[in-house]
Amino acid sequence: MSKRYIIPFVLVVVLMSFAMASADGYGCYYGQYCYPYYTTPYYPQPAARECASFVSDVTIADGSYIAPGNTFTKTWRIRNCGTTTWTTNYKLVFVSGTPMTSQTAVNLPYNVMPGQTVDISVQMTAPAESGSYKSEWMLSNESGSRFGVGANCQTPVWAQIVNYVQTYTYNYGYNCCYGYNYNCCAPRPQPPCCGWNCGARDFTRDGNGDPMPPRYPWW
Repeated sequence: MSKRYIIPFVLVVVLMSFAMASADGYGCYYGQYCYPYYTTPYYPQPAARECASFVSDVTIADGSYIAPGNTFTKTWRIRNCGTTTWTTNYKLVFVSGTPMTSQTAVNLPYNVMPGQTVDISVQMTAPAESGSYKSEWMLSNESGSRFGVGANCQTPVWAQIVNYVQTYTYNYGYNCCYGYNYNCCAPRPQPPCCGWNCGARDFTRDGNGDPMPPRYPWW
């Protein structure tokens, strides 16, 4: 090849190299000679985020009465508000409180895409001893990492029941508050006293607590 063809050939090869480099997003000189239609845009992939949000108690609202020893099914409706798909290898696992069941882990019934909801059920039995009980649960992914609901994705969902019969006391006397304090009624308010009899000697009230005028011998 003659010298007069070598220089143009070299220039063409160099220009083609720069064009190919630019098409892949490389070869830009301080951002001044990059042409947008040659540069491949780069979109960073968001970090995987596993998080749930509580939607509703499908069964057994908080504070429901369950007779001691009775079996019940607690169902939560939970939304996948993260970026990963929950497979059937994901589980709802017991984390604290009173489990009220020997089954401390339950697999999800189907795959749950981000934005979708799932109903998760656990069969439980109310303890034989009277009281108030709370059972807390979180989700667990395939590697065993736990996550839940709330702003930090670390709050559990729970089942909360009582298994005693509440008794209400209407005794307004000094011994009212035997038993549970929240069932105790406040002392009966005394009716206001009006008239010239109020504050007089021998002033009394009747059996209902209403002001009663004093009785003098000449009445």
